[in-house]
Amino acid sequence: MLLGPSSEVGRAVLARRPDLARAVLRRWQEVLPAGALFVEVVCHHAPPGGPLGVDHAARMLALARECGVPAVLTNAVRYADPSGATTVDVLDAARRLVALDERHLDRVTAQGHLRSGAAMARTAADVAAGLGGGRQVATEEAARLLADTAALAARCEARPGARPRAGVGAPARAVGARPAPG
Repeated sequence: MLLGPSSEVGRAVLARRPDLARAVLRRWQEVLPAGALFVEVVCHHAPPGGPLGVDHAARMLALARECGVPAVLTNAVRYADPSGATTVDVLDAARRLVALDERHLDRVTAQGHLRSGAAMARTAADVAAGLGGGRQVATEEAARLLADTAALAARCEARPGARPRAGVGAPARAVGARPAPG
């Protein structure tokens, strides 16, 4: 389970309610098995104080560290490259049956695209620096964030012919189910 910036936890972090964010995150920790919960850190380098900015992402990372939940860095990808942002805006407006207008945009920047590993490493460094504590701490936190992200990605990797594992890519009821005859 990924709890990201638009989750109840993420909204509480954005509202600067760490008490509420901790309480909600701890409730999830109580009901999910160990290793099934992650905090999703997303940074689209949006303006400070709003969603998807460095400060919001850094506070999400700080909460994960405080509560002992692994954090993973994603880019909440919605399009292949930055030029796809306007197409997504049109599709979002059509889906909602609203006018194409800034007030109806889901995105705050055009950074919700597939980014290179180097770009994601720079983002991890930016987010980790937002934690404070100096250059050494930021370097260590960025490396840990990227390592935890790679570890979860490896767990989720699809392999042809492999059976799904509970909690990773398939509903628990499907694990161990026999194939249909035929």
